[in-house]
Parts: sequence; structure tokens; C-alpha cells
Amino acid sequence: MPIGISAVVKGFIHIVWSHVNGAQDFKTAAVQMTVIYLISGLFDRLFIDWYWVGKTKAWIIPGTEDMMA
Repeated sequence: MPIGISAVVKGFIHIVWSHVNGAQDFKTAAVQMTVIYLISGLFDRLFIDWYWVGKTKAWIIPGTEDMMA
């Protein structure tokens, strides 16, 4: 059974919150948030856009099959 998107998002939020909460100053928090932002962008590009939207049939809208690339 595949992992639900909400479970993935909740896990990601937990990881982000626990790491940024441990920052001692603004510079450390800013660097951590930048790294987290870049990793989440990579996750979005690879998992959400490429795999979930591009490779699964979850996003096929009935009646629009002739519009597919």
C-alpha cells in the first residue's frame, strides 16, 4: 500500500521543525531553512511532478484523454 501524501508532508514538517528549532542564531536558522527549501524543491520536482503527476494515472481527468502530450 503506497504511503499517503499527507503522511509524507507530516513527516517532512516534523523533520523541518525539529532541525530549525535547534538553531542558535539567525544565520544558522537561515542556512538551515535555505537547505530545507532547496531539498523540498527537489522533492517536489522529482516525486510530485515527475513521478506522481507524470507516471501515475491519479491525474487523468475523464474526457481529456485527447489533450495528453
